[in-house]
Amino acid sequence: MGCLPTGVGWAALNKPSPSEPTKQIYLTARDQQLCQQLCCDCTYNDKTWFQPTRESAVAKTPPSPAMGDLLYRADLEVPEDLVQVIASSPDKPQTPDHPSFGLDSPTGLLLSSFAAPFYLYATFRGKFELWDEWLSKVPHSTYVQPTLDLGCGRGLVLLKVAECKRKIAVNDVSARVAPAYGIDIFSTSDQTGNSAAATYRNAAAMGLLGHTVLHQASFAEQLPFADGTFSLITASLSLHNTSQEGRRVAIREMARVCAVGGRLIVVDLWGSFNAYTSALRDANWTDVSVRWAGLKMMYGILPCQVLEATKPEP
Repeated sequence: MGCLPTGVGWAALNKPSPSEPTKQIYLTARDQQLCQQLCCDCTYNDKTWFQPTRESAVAKTPPSPAMGDLLYRADLEVPEDLVQVIASSPDKPQTPDHPSFGLDSPTGLLLSSFAAPFYLYATFRGKFELWDEWLSKVPHSTYVQPTLDLGCGRGLVLLKVAECKRKIAVNDVSARVAPAYGIDIFSTSDQTGNSAAATYRNAAAMGLLGHTVLHQASFAEQLPFADGTFSLITASLSLHNTSQEGRRVAIREMARVCAVGGRLIVVDLWGSFNAYTSALRDANWTDVSVRWAGLKMMYGILPCQVLEATKPEP
């Protein structure tokens, strides 16, 4: 990927032998630019997608407009990919040995009082286990398409989805696996150390920079994405951080940018979901369920619920 000119959308690999078919991989301009920042040669490594060698890569004219551009609204400016911005910065952060996802709202922990142990368990273990469980039930074909995490924070869910995408790409180099997209306003009041740089460091530590796109934007406003873009949209303990009207906007926008047959998985504090289900049913979504998230996600005395929904045919 780093060996191809910026803007080339496809790379056709020469046949290793006359009996083997040619393999094709979709490569966005963003991925090629990112590879140039991360790699000094064309090899297979865990930080990027498969990269053809200079001798075997044959440039082919990309579709016009570029496939990546079709993900965004035509009437809005395409937002910066902060992964690319940080990767190309001369003072980009060093890659840590391990990711760190921080503490959910310090204020919430203080208010938990005697129930603080439940809060800490949910923050550092419970939510990890439950998201692993929920995401394991999503069909692999869903991960091939673009996915979106609203209020991604330091990347817990965003990068779990990106891991699923990487596994598919590693096991089938011919698969055209789209990146995992995340948006956040990066407020430290919602999560300790919440910043785009922190998310970048976690993605780098997990070898997932090549599978991750990061935007700074509010989910309580119109999203910059086109209708029907994403096969999976997630939100983990983020929607309650905005106003009631902001939550309704977020749900309506999630419904708009979700592809037909795509899934929503929303986890939030108990009591937030009447507005969520109402907004979805107003949009004619019928396959909507809400259930208790369980003891693993008890934030002090506050339980969580999980909403799962599938977008119907129009």
